[in-house]
Amino acid sequence: MKKLYLLLSMAVLQFTAYSQLEISEVRVHSNSNSNDADYIELKGVPGSSIPANYRVISIGESPSNPGEVRARVQNIAGEVIPADGFYTIGFSASINPDLQTSEANFNGFHSMAILLIEASSFIFSSDNIDEDDDGVVDNILWENLIDGIQLAEKTNAELQDEIAGSGSRSAPWDYSTELGIPALYGQVGGNKTIFHAYKDPISGLWKEGWNGDVADAGNVFESFSMANHSFISSSVALSSDAQVTNLTVESDGILTISSDISLSVGGDITNDGSITFESGSSLVETGASYSGNAIIFKRTSQHSMDALRHNLVGSPVAGFSLESLNAADYFTYEEASNTWLRETGNPTMTPGQGYSVVGKTDLEFSGTPNSGMVSVSATASAFKMLANPYPCAVNIDQFFSENNAALSSETLWLWNDGGSEGGERPVSDYITINSLGEVQSGGTGSKSSSNFISGSIGSSQGFFVQTSASGTAINFTDAMKQVGNNTDDAFFRNANSEISKVKLSLKNDHHFSEVLLGFLEEASSGLDKRYDAEKFKGTTSIQLGIVNDDMILAIAGYSPLDGDKRSIDLEFTVETDGVYSFELDAKNLSAEYQILIHDKQQNVYKSFVDNKFEFFSSAGTFADRFSLIISPNQVLGFPSALTEKVQFSISNNFLTIKTDLSVKNVNIYDLQGRMVLINEGLDFSGNTATVKGDFKKGVTYVIKLDDQYASKFMILPN
Repeated sequence: MKKLYLLLSMAVLQFTAYSQLEISEVRVHSNSNSNDADYIELKGVPGSSIPANYRVISIGESPSNPGEVRARVQNIAGEVIPADGFYTIGFSASINPDLQTSEANFNGFHSMAILLIEASSFIFSSDNIDEDDDGVVDNILWENLIDGIQLAEKTNAELQDEIAGSGSRSAPWDYSTELGIPALYGQVGGNKTIFHAYKDPISGLWKEGWNGDVADAGNVFESFSMANHSFISSSVALSSDAQVTNLTVESDGILTISSDISLSVGGDITNDGSITFESGSSLVETGASYSGNAIIFKRTSQHSMDALRHNLVGSPVAGFSLESLNAADYFTYEEASNTWLRETGNPTMTPGQGYSVVGKTDLEFSGTPNSGMVSVSATASAFKMLANPYPCAVNIDQFFSENNAALSSETLWLWNDGGSEGGERPVSDYITINSLGEVQSGGTGSKSSSNFISGSIGSSQGFFVQTSASGTAINFTDAMKQVGNNTDDAFFRNANSEISKVKLSLKNDHHFSEVLLGFLEEASSGLDKRYDAEKFKGTTSIQLGIVNDDMILAIAGYSPLDGDKRSIDLEFTVETDGVYSFELDAKNLSAEYQILIHDKQQNVYKSFVDNKFEFFSSAGTFADRFSLIISPNQVLGFPSALTEKVQFSISNNFLTIKTDLSVKNVNIYDLQGRMVLINEGLDFSGNTATVKGDFKKGVTYVIKLDDQYASKFMILPN
């Protein structure tokens, strides 16, 4: 194997990086024996069009006139990158290039600079960039140099020494330094008939594939595929997504995959050096074989060691011992009895199984990555704790599709360990997630900043599912694997932004609990596997749920609002007497609808003031006090004006009504038709009744009695 040098030169000409298109591989004949396999290969985004004015030129000494530098032009503007991401320019139809051209005939070119450029005008082959043949570029024929590689026998310094000694040089000039492009040096001419070079897809360094008629060790030349092989022999930090066929890290190689970066490998991984995946990065492979040293995978968990909080995690590698995580404690969840069990004896972590790891922030796994189908046994009709077993994210829709029969609900429950809040009870609880969105319970000062936007479950992320009556095994498959979407704070989806949704929170100074309602065509009147999620309770400090027959839901899907009134019963639990509030967050809800709270205890309907409604509650669980009312705004007609027989007065937000008419119900609206107060079944003992409302000064209201009589009133400012 000949000595190979790599020169990375400082750019002295304008060099514009265009990451979506680059030169990836070249093969050149240096004599006239054969040129059938000459080609230049570009790498780009599959299906994308090459920008206007993009061209490939090859610069080398004229075969008939040494010293005369010529440019061969390939106009590639508007060409489409094939599905495999590689576009080839070749001389012969025998290699089936995407662009066949006689300009890809490199016979006799003992030195070449191959450039990807942006040029507003055509460049003709007669153009000469070094008119006085001194190795210095005289004419720049392009606006921007996008990418390039120089293949040369010798450096210009060596050639200048030859000229100084003998008056002549033995090889063509090297223009890499002036052009600011990398160069490969070796014996290209003479009896060596082939020079093959490719850009390593991970390190980005140009390497020699074939030199002469003998392949370098470890490199088997395959037409148009060499650029999919990566050989790492130094310290390399991958900082952009890469896809390779085979990966070899040699004994002196150190490969680090940076956070948020994905490495996809379709073939073999040989690790004779060191491979480390930083937290948030991904290894995406399907059926790869592994050999050599263990691969390291890091993952940053949610909570700190000092807090001794719990995180649900799983191992992305096979045969990893639980206590190697060096955490404070370890637990598993026994679904048959719904109890947590402390793990002892340093067991091996089962792929796909979730574990509660206590007080550990930075997790590090080392071994052979889990690959292929991973099947986890489960108890039917129970909550099962799982974990993503792969070193990359998995697509949640494909997970649900694969396990449709085994799951009773397309819902995930994640643990949010909030510790304690303000000296109160612990505020830890579950985050409930399905296709409508996510809700949480916990401490108001430590609400999780979850960012479930990716449609994925991150590597090592632990979670709960609910199995069906036939759910005795849960499967993970290679088809679920995803590139990216593996950051530390993104595990799931952002619900459809077009769906009308109402999120209701129950809060006090230290705790909160949420429910979510969604209105969409796909939802039915019964339980929907995809849209209804049962309330999985952690803390007992505060809980809010949606009553659905004999089940309490955290998320519920309903048919679309269609001018009708909806009443949704709520259940809540509070541990202490005190003042609580409902807080409202409505998305994509038509302005034609209003949302009220029906307080059955006081028999009043109250509107939200600044999306908030306060009330007092004693400690306990209550399933029959509150309902959430969603109804159309009233069209304010006046069926009959209040007669002289009806009198009313307002003092300190109390409305007093005096009449001898037979009326029972009082409705009060603002002028937009939004309900302010409903009071049903009033007792007009002595022909007088009093109701309390949150009336604002200077605002005009409409009062209706039994929808028979109506009038306007205003509370005058002081």
